[in-house]
Amino acid sequence: MQSKAIYVRISHFEEGQSHPMPSDYSKSQWWEGQVERRTQRRRSSECGRRQGVIEALPSVSYSPQVETSLATRIEAFVRVNLERGLTLKGLASFLGYSEKYSSEVFQLQMGTCFSHYVKGLRLLKAKRMLTGEETRVTRIAEALGFSDPFAFSHFFKRAVGCSPTAFRKQQLAQLDDK
Repeated sequence: MQSKAIYVRISHFEEGQSHPMPSDYSKSQWWEGQVERRTQRRRSSECGRRQGVIEALPSVSYSPQVETSLATRIEAFVRVNLERGLTLKGLASFLGYSEKYSSEVFQLQMGTCFSHYVKGLRLLKAKRMLTGEETRVTRIAEALGFSDPFAFSHFFKRAVGCSPTAFRKQQLAQLDDK
């Protein structure tokens, strides 16, 4: 009970107010009233802080051109740097934001997370290269930014369900049947 009284005195001292207990209140009623007033003040000050933070943020207007240009810049950066071992850190450096914020911006602009987008792009390019040209798997792995052909083969097999050479054979067999 002493700690409650000390807390009340300190809080009133900080606020520069004193709330003497009326004679018709019991100690428990008075204490509940003090707690309720303190809770209301905290809530209002938290709302004020949130409002201050919101007001401090720069105003953002909706502009489809800006979103399209940012999405286009991101897409171009990803396509150009795909063979260089693209990372979120590289994208963050390009955009001039932190990695976390860059990830959020990417998600908003592209509609999917960075890793899924890069994986999908690599897979699409790999399938095109395996079907269209007679390029060696080693060269395809390099073109997609993989450190070695085994990493590319493992990635491709997990995504498609067969190795790159088996996929190429299936595609060639389908083209011969047509």
